[in-house]
Amino acid sequence: MTNRLIAFLFFCAATMAVMFAQTEQGLARDEIVYVRAGENYASWLTNATSSWEAFSKQRIEATFGKKLADAGNNEHPPLIKYGIGVSIALFHDALRICGKTTAARIPAALLFALLIVAVFFLAANLWQVRVGVGAAALTLVMPRLFFHAGFACFDVAVASFWILSVFFYWKMREDARFALLLGLSVGAALLTKHNGLILPPMLLGHHCLTLMLVSLSRKRFFIVSSVCVVGFLLVAKITSLPIAALCALVVTIGLTVWLGRPRRWSFSIPRWNPKMILVGGLCLGLLSLISPLFFIAAAFASLLWITVSFVSNNKHTNLLVLLGLAFAISTVMLFLFWPKLWHQPQHVADWISFHLKHVHYNFEVLGENLNHPPFSKLVTPAILWSTVPIALLLPAVFGLLVFVSRLSSPGYSLLLVSLFCSMVLFFFPNTPVFASDKHWLAALPVFAMAASLALCEVTKLVHWGVQAALVFLTFLAGAAEVWQARPLGLSHYMAQVGGPIGGATMGMNRQYWGYSALHAAPFLFQHPEITKVYGHDADMAFPLYAIDNRFPARVRHSGREKVGIAKSDAALVVHEKHFNRHDYLIWQDYGTFAPSEVITHLGVPVLSIYVRPNEKRR
Repeated sequence: MTNRLIAFLFFCAATMAVMFAQTEQGLARDEIVYVRAGENYASWLTNATSSWEAFSKQRIEATFGKKLADAGNNEHPPLIKYGIGVSIALFHDALRICGKTTAARIPAALLFALLIVAVFFLAANLWQVRVGVGAAALTLVMPRLFFHAGFACFDVAVASFWILSVFFYWKMREDARFALLLGLSVGAALLTKHNGLILPPMLLGHHCLTLMLVSLSRKRFFIVSSVCVVGFLLVAKITSLPIAALCALVVTIGLTVWLGRPRRWSFSIPRWNPKMILVGGLCLGLLSLISPLFFIAAAFASLLWITVSFVSNNKHTNLLVLLGLAFAISTVMLFLFWPKLWHQPQHVADWISFHLKHVHYNFEVLGENLNHPPFSKLVTPAILWSTVPIALLLPAVFGLLVFVSRLSSPGYSLLLVSLFCSMVLFFFPNTPVFASDKHWLAALPVFAMAASLALCEVTKLVHWGVQAALVFLTFLAGAAEVWQARPLGLSHYMAQVGGPIGGATMGMNRQYWGYSALHAAPFLFQHPEITKVYGHDADMAFPLYAIDNRFPARVRHSGREKVGIAKSDAALVVHEKHFNRHDYLIWQDYGTFAPSEVITHLGVPVLSIYVRPNEKRR
């Protein structure tokens, strides 16, 4: 009961903190796309409850998109967009208790709170309740994680389902009933973002690692693991990363089956309830009317469930089958709740291929604008070093060393595997979408857990009050950074690099997504003569800002590039290295070099506002 109360308090605190902080955050460019798609999805859900026409191929393609990267946003699964659309319909359209932007962000805030709860329960189960409390508190004050929790996007959501899956997997090792929850959690991750595809091989890999550590001597473990790693790198170099990943998966399954094989097999005939068969058959029949795919997926899940009845009492074999059952459930979920796949199941391959060959965004790290491979291996370490508070990072490093020293313990190895799998792809020189820590947010809770364990380990011989004081001081250090980072969190860097000014001097990325444009609002409200604004990287946000009364209703986007600048009364420039040319274009057209106002974050310019001189007005 005490643990549940602690978890509830963390959930409430995290939700309220994010909902308060997000009111000052501007709209990210991606949010506009997801809000638009979410509203369409919510409308489709409403129609689906009253008309079978909603399930037709034409209606589904009109809502969820026909081709990749079209208006339906089908390059991403629909779960969070369902949440965004339903939240807008409920809290903004129906109840009128908040603005449209705030309503769209409620699901992300709730999932961030769920992440904090998952961290608490995972750390408390692995160690002690006080370590869980410390881990949850430190996760709450991770500045970048907290900042992303305020966006109606997928990054915090998939991190939440990632940690939740790790927790359910850990519990499943002792209680088979958690296989269902694991399947639901992995399925939710798959329905959120492509990061979820890493979870099944990751958890299977950890099970294989555990078996190797138990079954093999240190010498054999070192030889087998070295051969596997070297083989993976060679196959990846000779062919491609996906082929190497497939080979690794096959080898992992083979090793797991071989190492976990029972000495003696025993079989039992499952008992079937006639009513259950009748109801199940009717359900499958109804689903198959919509698409044969449902029947195939559900039949596959049923087959795995039957397999559970025939498996021996060997613990390792049972766990392997339970993993298979969980992954089957997640696969069924992906096909069941993504209508795009009902008529085009091959879209799964298109979805994966799209992200394997994703466009390379412009992103500045260490003074270099990175927009084509190969990328430096220093990108991820540089971002990690400059965006995690030093008061948390140092004990986290010590905690990770403790993890390594206790690798033979399944709990410690599980966290190391989770950390490795969430970040490893971003060390490859050709990995697309390398741009930011938003793609590996699932790693940050592991750092928080390591830091909390370290603070308790170092002081385990002293009074528990000293442990609590150390964790609290570390929490305050993180909270101070979170407070300073608001509302321009992507422009904020930690004290160890000299703060935001030090980050700018290092040549770290100033921001992205154009979210800082919101802070031009006071200036625009004060100048009623300005009606046409060159919105630069924030043009898509103008209508939504106006709906929420965050921008004057009279303000319109003047257009893009030179044409838009020529038609504008004022112009915004979002400060990023690859956007420098926009200043030159505006200087040339406006005939002035001086911005009328510059928005800064602790001394670092993030947004310039130019106003066309009166004699140049058109």
